[in-house]
Amino acid sequence: MMIIGVGMSVFTVIWNYVYNVLFDRLVPGERSKRSMMTRVGHALGFEGGLIIFTIPAIAWLLQVSLLTALIIEAGFLVFFFFFTAVFNWAYDKWSPYRRCVSWWQRDKKCPTN
Repeated sequence: MMIIGVGMSVFTVIWNYVYNVLFDRLVPGERSKRSMMTRVGHALGFEGGLIIFTIPAIAWLLQVSLLTALIIEAGFLVFFFFFTAVFNWAYDKWSPYRRCVSWWQRDKKCPTN
Protein backbone atom coordinates (compact mmCIF):
# COMPACT_ATOMS: atom_id res chain seq x y z
CA MET A 1 0.00 0.00 0.00
CA MET A 2 2.92 2.35 0.70
CA ILE A 3 4.17 1.90 -2.87
CA ILE A 4 0.76 2.94 -4.18
CA GLY A 5 0.76 6.03 -1.93
CA VAL A 6 4.23 7.07 -3.09
CA GLY A 7 3.33 6.37 -6.71
CA MET A 8 0.14 8.43 -6.43
CA SER A 9 2.04 11.30 -4.84
CA VAL A 10 4.64 11.30 -7.63
CA PHE A 11 1.90 11.12 -10.25
CA THR A 12 0.04 13.98 -8.55
CA VAL A 13 3.09 16.24 -8.71
CA ILE A 14 3.59 15.48 -12.41
CA TRP A 15 -0.14 15.84 -13.15
CA ASN A 16 -0.19 19.17 -11.27
CA TYR A 17 2.48 20.59 -13.58
CA VAL A 18 0.88 19.28 -16.78
CA TYR A 19 -2.62 20.33 -15.75
CA ASN A 20 -1.54 23.85 -14.77
CA VAL A 21 0.28 24.40 -18.07
CA LEU A 22 -2.81 23.28 -20.00
CA PHE A 23 -5.18 25.27 -17.79
CA ASP A 24 -3.14 28.46 -18.18
CA ARG A 25 -3.28 28.08 -21.97
CA LEU A 26 -7.05 27.57 -21.91
CA VAL A 27 -7.75 30.32 -19.35
CA PRO A 28 -5.35 33.16 -20.19
CA GLY A 29 -5.17 36.42 -18.30
CA GLU A 30 -3.90 37.70 -14.99
CA ARG A 31 -3.65 34.67 -12.74
CA SER A 32 -3.88 36.66 -9.51
CA LYS A 33 -7.26 38.07 -10.59
CA ARG A 34 -9.01 34.74 -11.20
CA SER A 35 -12.41 34.42 -9.57
CA MET A 36 -13.27 31.88 -6.89
CA MET A 37 -15.46 30.04 -9.41
CA THR A 38 -12.50 29.75 -11.77
CA ARG A 39 -10.39 28.39 -8.92
CA VAL A 40 -13.06 25.87 -7.92
CA GLY A 41 -13.38 24.82 -11.56
CA HIS A 42 -9.60 24.46 -11.73
CA ALA A 43 -9.55 22.27 -8.62
CA LEU A 44 -12.45 20.13 -9.86
CA GLY A 45 -10.72 19.61 -13.21
CA PHE A 46 -7.51 18.66 -11.46
CA GLU A 47 -9.35 16.15 -9.28
CA GLY A 48 -11.22 14.78 -12.29
CA GLY A 49 -7.90 14.08 -13.98
CA LEU A 50 -6.63 12.32 -10.88
CA ILE A 51 -9.73 10.15 -10.76
CA ILE A 52 -9.53 9.25 -14.45
CA PHE A 53 -5.88 8.22 -14.22
CA THR A 54 -5.46 6.81 -10.73
CA ILE A 55 -8.66 4.89 -9.97
CA PRO A 56 -8.10 2.32 -12.74
CA ALA A 57 -4.44 1.99 -11.73
CA ILE A 58 -5.32 1.37 -8.09
CA ALA A 59 -8.03 -1.13 -9.04
CA TRP A 60 -5.59 -3.01 -11.25
CA LEU A 61 -2.71 -2.99 -8.78
CA LEU A 62 -4.85 -4.10 -5.83
CA GLN A 63 -7.10 -6.39 -7.89
CA VAL A 64 -10.26 -4.69 -6.64
CA SER A 65 -13.31 -3.13 -8.32
CA LEU A 66 -13.33 0.48 -9.53
CA LEU A 67 -15.79 1.36 -6.75
CA THR A 68 -13.51 -0.14 -4.11
CA ALA A 69 -10.55 1.75 -5.60
CA LEU A 70 -12.56 4.99 -5.47
CA ILE A 71 -13.37 4.40 -1.79
CA ILE A 72 -9.70 3.67 -1.05
CA GLU A 73 -8.67 6.91 -2.76
CA ALA A 74 -11.46 9.09 -1.33
CA GLY A 75 -9.35 10.62 1.46
CA PHE A 76 -6.52 11.37 -0.94
CA LEU A 77 -8.96 13.07 -3.34
CA VAL A 78 -10.61 15.21 -0.65
CA PHE A 79 -7.24 16.36 0.68
CA PHE A 80 -5.91 17.28 -2.76
CA PHE A 81 -9.08 19.16 -3.73
CA PHE A 82 -8.56 21.66 -0.92
CA PHE A 83 -4.77 21.62 -1.25
CA THR A 84 -5.01 22.40 -4.99
CA ALA A 85 -7.40 25.32 -4.50
CA VAL A 86 -5.39 26.91 -1.67
CA PHE A 87 -1.93 26.22 -3.13
CA ASN A 88 -2.75 27.65 -6.56
CA TRP A 89 -4.44 30.71 -5.06
CA ALA A 90 -1.37 31.39 -2.88
CA TYR A 91 1.04 30.72 -5.76
CA ASP A 92 -0.85 33.10 -8.06
CA LYS A 93 -0.85 35.81 -5.37
CA TRP A 94 2.87 35.37 -4.63
CA SER A 95 3.71 35.05 -8.36
CA PRO A 96 7.34 33.92 -8.17
CA TYR A 97 7.42 33.38 -11.93
CA ARG A 98 6.70 37.07 -12.54
CA ARG A 99 9.32 38.25 -10.04
CA CYS A 100 11.91 35.96 -11.54
CA VAL A 101 11.19 37.24 -15.06
CA SER A 102 11.37 40.89 -14.00
CA TRP A 103 14.62 40.32 -12.09
CA TRP A 104 16.11 38.40 -14.99
CA GLN A 105 15.22 41.13 -17.46
CA ARG A 106 16.84 43.72 -15.21
CA ASP A 107 19.83 41.78 -13.80
CA LYS A 108 19.97 38.72 -16.10
CA LYS A 109 19.63 36.38 -13.11
CA CYS A 110 16.88 35.08 -10.89
CA PRO A 111 16.85 35.81 -7.14
CA THR A 112 17.04 32.81 -4.84
CA ASN A 113 14.53 34.12 -2.30
